[in-house]
Amino acid sequence: MLFLRKSVVVKISVFGIISLLLLALFSYHTEKIQTSYGTIKESVTNLKPKIGSMKENIGSYVSNDKAYNDAVESELTHELDEENGNLLEDNGDEVIKYINTLALEDDKLVRRSQYFHKIFKLISKFKPILEPLDTYLSDKILVQSVDGFDEPAFTKEQLEKYLVVNRKDVDDLQENLNFYISNMTEIGEYPENIYEKGTNGIVYVGGEKYSWLTLMSIMNIREVGSELPIEVLIPNREEYEFGFCKDILPKYNAKCIYLPKLVGLNVFNEYHFKGYQFKSLAIALSSFENILLLDADNSPLVNPDYLFTSKVFQDNGLVLWPDFWKRTTHPAFYEIAGFDIDLTRRRDFGYKEYGEHVKKLCKDDEVLFHQLEGTLPDPSTESGQVLFSKSKHFKTILLSLYLNSYGPDYYYPLLSQGAGGEGDKETFIAAAHILEEHYYTVKKHVIALGRFRDGEFKGSAMGQFNAVEDYDIFERYQGSNEEVDEEPGLLFVHANFPKLDPWELYQNDVIIDKSKNERNRLFGVEFIDRVGYDFELKTWENMKQLLCDETLEFATFKNHDVTTKQVCDEVLLQLEYLKSTSKNV
Repeated sequence: MLFLRKSVVVKISVFGIISLLLLALFSYHTEKIQTSYGTIKESVTNLKPKIGSMKENIGSYVSNDKAYNDAVESELTHELDEENGNLLEDNGDEVIKYINTLALEDDKLVRRSQYFHKIFKLISKFKPILEPLDTYLSDKILVQSVDGFDEPAFTKEQLEKYLVVNRKDVDDLQENLNFYISNMTEIGEYPENIYEKGTNGIVYVGGEKYSWLTLMSIMNIREVGSELPIEVLIPNREEYEFGFCKDILPKYNAKCIYLPKLVGLNVFNEYHFKGYQFKSLAIALSSFENILLLDADNSPLVNPDYLFTSKVFQDNGLVLWPDFWKRTTHPAFYEIAGFDIDLTRRRDFGYKEYGEHVKKLCKDDEVLFHQLEGTLPDPSTESGQVLFSKSKHFKTILLSLYLNSYGPDYYYPLLSQGAGGEGDKETFIAAAHILEEHYYTVKKHVIALGRFRDGEFKGSAMGQFNAVEDYDIFERYQGSNEEVDEEPGLLFVHANFPKLDPWELYQNDVIIDKSKNERNRLFGVEFIDRVGYDFELKTWENMKQLLCDETLEFATFKNHDVTTKQVCDEVLLQLEYLKSTSKNV
């Protein structure tokens, strides 16, 4: 069974109607054709009950399952059916007791958990059986700047020279993907009883060092005036910091959500989720209907709450931000996904942000593969921030779960071919693209934020632009051939490398040149003028509050084998320097 795209279905339907009319016309003249037509009609009539039965069985896959209905009626304080295991045995463990108690606040949790238990059964059913795609013809692909005229040009032929993908691989991946989409489409209508209707919220993945980074981001969010509730996904028991979840987060209208409880222990133990897969789970399993997913090391520079009422979000339901690089997706991905890419039909003719004015990126006799119609657009995607409407993009979420479940072995290498940042980042746009759903990618190119040392620029973060302002500029300059100087303001500082860990920044000579005993800023003094306030100073003041004033302890510093007092002393020294170099705006 193949998943047919909408345009194909329409063509087939029209062709079918014309064929039936011709058949009826010929049957008027020919007795033999009359007999054949009668036989066909009888066969179709006999098939109808079978098709109806198949649809009925698929449709009841979730809603009529006894375990599902029983669980919906159960109280969280009672043991649920053994297979789904939402109630965790605490055995006197105060952490598990707290997790069970916290879950009582979410009256949709049981329904949500049971629903996605069935989805994971479906994902497991259509698991590819081939070996992991980990063989390359020579080296993994090297990234190229999205606006660079680089060699070799990423033509179709060039993109087929890296990851080895054979015919058997394509057939197996295509078959399982199509079966999953077909079944998912039958059962994947938006279930309005598993999320809090109309709610907006911010979601993170935390745990160990990411809990500290998440708290830095949350404090910055509250500093800029956001009042949205926050949920932090904790992947497992080892990464669950009790004090962080129980005592600290509630002060900021935030709480931990615990992955084993959300998916059930059987699913959790079977899948061994890790790394980049957690973000797709956080999207699906958080309680909000609309979410802003943020990486733990990402902070908004202005209040992000109005994103949810903005035109760009209302029009599209999924907003994504760009990475620095050209897209490196293997052409075989499109065949697997059911796209027939016509090498003569070109969508883009160069690099552009707004309007139609383009910068050439290759020779006249070359065509970059991702400038062709039907391919994912350049540049590649950066998933440090994703804005999602679950009601509009629920099927996108279900498909992204599948792509991430089999991401490390198959879809991550197919989508990136070993390029920098390979992981979940392309799966959200890929899922929406396969399903032909509306989405918007911010057009203003991401910028590198950082500082200079000895005349050399050192990158510290990615600066992502305001999607609301970007969408307004994009719409106003559609069809225009003029160069556009207008640009939106910055919205996010994604401090992905190095992280905002004060001890690591000190130990690794990032905020201090120990050979000269000279300190420096992460983002430079000019950044203060650009964003209108001293973001870096505010961040270190928050560190002082947590480590020096409240003397809180965090797992990340214990792992560094350093005391809170030692980290506090370093924070105070850097804070003194930041104050001496700050300025009023």
